[in-house]
Amino acid sequence: MSEAKSVEAAQGTSPPAYYGNTLNQTMASQSSNGKGSRKSKALFGYAVGATTALIVVLIMGGVYYYRSLDVIQESLKKFKVVDDSDKTRVSQDVEIDTLNQYAVFRLNGVDMEPGTFAVLDYAKSLTGLYDPKGRQCFLIAGIRSSIVDLQTLSSAYEKNKTNHVNTTNMENLVYVLADTYPVSDKKILPAPLKNSCTSIPVYWLEPASAEKIHDIQKRGFWGNIWRGIKKGVTWVIRNVKITVHF
Repeated sequence: MSEAKSVEAAQGTSPPAYYGNTLNQTMASQSSNGKGSRKSKALFGYAVGATTALIVVLIMGGVYYYRSLDVIQESLKKFKVVDDSDKTRVSQDVEIDTLNQYAVFRLNGVDMEPGTFAVLDYAKSLTGLYDPKGRQCFLIAGIRSSIVDLQTLSSAYEKNKTNHVNTTNMENLVYVLADTYPVSDKKILPAPLKNSCTSIPVYWLEPASAEKIHDIQKRGFWGNIWRGIKKGVTWVIRNVKITVHF
């Protein structure tokens, strides 16, 4: 009874318009609280779903990343080749990438300029050479049929070991500067040469004729230096020796 009177008293003391507005606001507040609760639940559900999806994506990405690392590691093979017949001329660290289809020969002979390296790109059918002292690069178009394929080259030597060869009776492919314009389209460069050769001159090499080889041998070291022909840069591709004069 006292509660009813207090309500009536409150109604009596409050302006009718204000009391009605207060009642409407209370009901609206209760209604909005209910809607807010439903929205919060929906947002929570979305958040849980998004978090779960993100975790799945991260897990799958991690699995893919580590599998990719395994593939890359399996596709790389490194070893050293030393010529027992003339150790000052041929000593090279070789890196074979079967995934990207190329081999890199880092030339470390006693008479070799540090940083000199050659590339055999099977995918582009190109051979390249970087000369750090002369700040120039060279390209040979095509891969001779006497040069073994990449898989055979990879299986010919033991991984992470020094492999000894004798180049005395090996076929020697000799190349000299071609009478053509420098390479203008640097996009054709094998991937390992791009960082070193993109901003410096690149020249074509061609097989030396028998007469040219005879002249180089006849003139000797100082005669060739006098004519601006450098001592040959040599590296070994299993059963073939490549020598470049430039």
